[in-house]
Amino acid sequence: MFASRSGFLVAVCCFLSPISPSFAQQSTNTMFMVYILRGETKSVEAMLKGGAVNANAKDANGTTALMAASYGGHKDIVSLLLDQKADVNAADEENTTALMCAAFRGHGEIVKLLLDKGGDWKVAQPDGWTALAAAKLGGHKEAAKFLEDAGARVDGEFIKKLQKDTAVKIMNELRMVDAAKDQWALENNKTETDLPPWNSLTPYIKTGSKLATSGGNDRLGNPFEIGTVVGRVRINPSSKEALKESTGGDGFWGPYS
Repeated sequence: MFASRSGFLVAVCCFLSPISPSFAQQSTNTMFMVYILRGETKSVEAMLKGGAVNANAKDANGTTALMAASYGGHKDIVSLLLDQKADVNAADEENTTALMCAAFRGHGEIVKLLLDKGGDWKVAQPDGWTALAAAKLGGHKEAAKFLEDAGARVDGEFIKKLQKDTAVKIMNELRMVDAAKDQWALENNKTETDLPPWNSLTPYIKTGSKLATSGGNDRLGNPFEIGTVVGRVRINPSSKEALKESTGGDGFWGPYS
C-alpha cells in the first residue's frame, strides 16, 4: 500500500486522478495537491482561505490533502489543514490514514501533532498494517516512540515477517530496474557513463505494476540509486539500514549493496 502512496505523490505532480466530476474543480484540486507536495504553505493557505478548495479534498482513491502533507513531511501545512477542520482520521479505500503516512516516512513531529489532534493509532488495514507497524518497518524510532507512548503496540513477529517480505520485494524490484536500465541503454545506444532518468526506464517495466508507478522509489518510499549504465542499481542506504535485522546486512543485497 505505502508503495502506491509513494507513487501517488510523484504522479500527482503530473496527472492526478480525477477528484471532481467538474474539470474546473479537478484542475483546482490538482494545483492544490501540487502546492502541498512542494511544501508551498502560503499558496495552500491562500487557496483554503479563499474558498477555492476544501481542507478535506481527496482524489478518486480517497487520498486526502492531509495524507499528502503528512507523507511529505510538511508540518506547517499539516497544521494549517487541521486548523481548517481537515478530518484527522479520514481513510482511503485501503483504510490508510494521515497518521500511517507520517509514521511510514518517519516524520516524528507530524506523528505527534496528529496524535495530539485525535489521530487514531488503532486504525488498521485488512492485512494488519497500523501506524506503528509502518514506523517499525521503516526503522523510524522517534515516530514509533510517540505511537508507543500513546499506547500503540504491535507484534514483533509480525514486523519481522513484514521486513523480510519487504526486503524480498525490494530485491526483486532492484533486479527489474537493472534489467530495464540495460534494455534502455541497448535500445537507445547509450554509453557507459550515461545516467538514465527514471521516466526513461518506466517503458521497460511492466505497465500497471507498483514499480512502474513508484516514481523511482522502493517499497519504503526511498529512491533507488540507479547509477550509470555500466553500474548496478543500488539499494538505498536508508532502506538497507531499516531492514538490516531481517536481512543480516550487505550479504543479502549482493551486487545491489
